[in-house]
Amino acid sequence: MAAVETTLQLTVDKILIYYDLPQLFIAKDQVDGKYVCMNVDSENEYPKYISIRVSTNKLNELILGKMDLRTAFQSSETGVWYFVTFNENGDYITDAINFSVVDEKYLPEEGFFFPEIETNDNLIIKEATEKNNAIVHLSFSDAFNRESMDIELLGDFIKLFQNLVKYSYKKAVSTVKNRPDLERSENYTLRAFETSPGSFNIHLESAAKTDLFGYSNVEIALKRIDEIIGDVSQKDALLDKIKTYRGHAVNAYKKILENIIDNNINVSYKWTSPFNNKVTGRKINRIYAEKAIEIMTGKDDLGSEVREFVGIVTEVDYDKGTWRIIDEEDNKPYSGKSTPSLEGITIHTKRYKFICDEVVEMIKITQKEKTSYNLLSFTELR
Repeated sequence: MAAVETTLQLTVDKILIYYDLPQLFIAKDQVDGKYVCMNVDSENEYPKYISIRVSTNKLNELILGKMDLRTAFQSSETGVWYFVTFNENGDYITDAINFSVVDEKYLPEEGFFFPEIETNDNLIIKEATEKNNAIVHLSFSDAFNRESMDIELLGDFIKLFQNLVKYSYKKAVSTVKNRPDLERSENYTLRAFETSPGSFNIHLESAAKTDLFGYSNVEIALKRIDEIIGDVSQKDALLDKIKTYRGHAVNAYKKILENIIDNNINVSYKWTSPFNNKVTGRKINRIYAEKAIEIMTGKDDLGSEVREFVGIVTEVDYDKGTWRIIDEEDNKPYSGKSTPSLEGITIHTKRYKFICDEVVEMIKITQKEKTSYNLLSFTELR
């Protein structure tokens, strides 16, 4: 067959195998056409790949392990194969090549499937591929495994899970300074796009887009949640892990556990992303929830979210025990009440360090969160 006179510029959509450099990846062109690219030469300065354009059906068969890599490259749906080179400008450029039958040296051995996954995970993998996004399946069932649920209870659980994602994310990135891109709410926000049978199964996707390699920031939270919902038989190890997320994340988790116990509900989730390349998740029933609550019982400090503010105090009401401080880190005002006496604090002229307990409450009528601060201690700074 004659080569097609065309040159395309591709961008990486998803890396399937990486070893020193991308060995197998999915790319897309300017009109979102998908290509599978396999490394065939990495000896020269810039690696070379053989590539074919693929339909959604063929791509899904490859990713879901229904077609091996050799079969995928032996035939081209468009009748065209490409060499793809990575050049000095950091671009992937194609050149159509004259193949009627692919040279054996460019084909992998038979029987190489990617990835090896369980059949019941096929759907979430497919959704992550098609949407190029992090996907979560959140499932509920009652003690009798009925595929229905009281709508108010369903709404409560969805909000609780979203809060767990939100606060796990915020805790994980709290030590990262000067990264406003990490602070955007879409990084931890999930949106529902589908439901399916198998308990009451809600399909969620990240509100934020993935990066060049298919990575989504919400993965930061989901990996932490996987850790928090650990093996309850390893009490000390699990408690140590939970302690690292003390504060709002633990409070959100405890509320989920308490609701599971009170309503005898089974809750499970699983998630994946184009970058993660595997499906992980957890299941919580009443028995697990009771054991997890027992591990945390008596550890009152687990729910305490401590905040530190440093700056000039602008207001103090000694009788009411209220205060206001301008924090130097973000130049924002914070105010609240105080447990210790505020006597001795000088406003406007001296710097102080305030150690506070941050409390977040849900206002029933508006369903909005209200944050308040209780001053635990203060220190005058020089």
